[in-house]
Amino acid sequence: MSKLIYSIEDDENIGYFINKALTNSGYDVKTFTSSTPFYQELERQIPDVLLLDIMLPGESGLEILSKLRHDSKYSGIYIIIVSAKSSEFDKVTGLDQGADDYIAKPFSILELTSKINAIFRRFKDKEVLRVKDISLYVNERKCKKGDTYINLTQKEFDLFKYLLERKPNVVRKEDVINDIWGSEYGVTRTIDMHIKSLRQKIQDKDSSIIVTLHGIGYRIEE
Repeated sequence: MSKLIYSIEDDENIGYFINKALTNSGYDVKTFTSSTPFYQELERQIPDVLLLDIMLPGESGLEILSKLRHDSKYSGIYIIIVSAKSSEFDKVTGLDQGADDYIAKPFSILELTSKINAIFRRFKDKEVLRVKDISLYVNERKCKKGDTYINLTQKEFDLFKYLLERKPNVVRKEDVINDIWGSEYGVTRTIDMHIKSLRQKIQDKDSSIIVTLHGIGYRIEE
């Protein structure tokens, strides 16, 4: 599954080169020139990394940064400011407001690509699966909703991980039986009970995260 990167850059030429370079490196990249379309897409899918210009039309990059860092739903986004404002004061301001890194323009595309590759190598060492404000820490076998840890059983964790790894595809009940429980536990009621318990723990009261497709299986909805 390719990693998702959002880039907010009002200079279309720079935005194009960022998009092209990172797409060629195997990443899924979406580019925006202002905050409005970015927020619309953010509601649909949360990226792994955000490249954020400061001087944007309308809402500034620092205002966007502040909103994201004050909402626990977006706490897992790795945010890099990419800006022509390159003084030490500007860098410190951006980092103090919650940016993870700062790249000054003009910059080398190779340097940017190398930095992104390094970030995702760290992600791989500490793999995190996300949907909305929920984070599943695979290696640590922990689940977090916002800033609160959720206590999942071993099977609940394995089931949630299985669904998250395959989002947004539909997962058949038969596949869950074979891959999580083993064919000898071929009773779909077992899965239904675990799905119900999992929904309660992640506060998915309206089944808007774990969606049931009756007679087929389940799907994770972003």
